[in-house]
Amino acid sequence: MEKRDEVRTALHEPVIVTEVDPPGQPPTGGVLNNVSGSGMLVRLPHSISRRSMVKVETKDMLMLGEVLRCEPDGDSFKVALALRHSLQSLTGLTNLNRALLEEESPMEIDTHSSIMGE
Repeated sequence: MEKRDEVRTALHEPVIVTEVDPPGQPPTGGVLNNVSGSGMLVRLPHSISRRSMVKVETKDMLMLGEVLRCEPDGDSFKVALALRHSLQSLTGLTNLNRALLEEESPMEIDTHSSIMGE
């Protein structure tokens, strides 16, 4: 029986993984197998060095993580990542950003006068 501090959610979602450090590697397509609040397991067609920093993108999430381990598994590799940062609901953030950019301010604010107390 496996003992974990956090519940892992099983997934089968396509991802794009890009090595951030070291830079220069092309993005790689893979599959996100599971995720928890502090980590994730991704299946990739090639290995990634331990301690590499990676960006993991799904349809609606952007996550940054560090490679904890990378193990061969058949014709692919299981890559365990420690989750460092994540942005969820990118669609919602994009829609909010568009709405804010399209909004016009009802009144002009004179920042010079406000700052100078004039």
